[in-house]
Amino acid sequence: MFLDFKRSSLKIQRILTATIAALSASMAVFLSLEVSIQLSQEPSTILAFRLTSMVVVAMVTAIVVGVVTFALSTTLSEVQQRLSEVKQRLEE
Repeated sequence: MFLDFKRSSLKIQRILTATIAALSASMAVFLSLEVSIQLSQEPSTILAFRLTSMVVVAMVTAIVVGVVTFALSTTLSEVQQRLSEVKQRLEE
């Protein structure tokens, strides 16, 4: 899989990186919310409400992290492209 990732286009690499970052962040948020709820609330808390709120927070986190990661990777590739253009001009 790692070799396929290296051979794929930069756009696919950016999308995969953003997706992996988003999923990782949402899982971290989901788990931390679950632990904090277990430690702070009584067992009589309604399960549906807890699950809904945790899913919403995890989804929002995933979207934000995915968008930010994709934007940063796009910006980084643009900066690298500009640097290579400047390097080529200086070599001429």
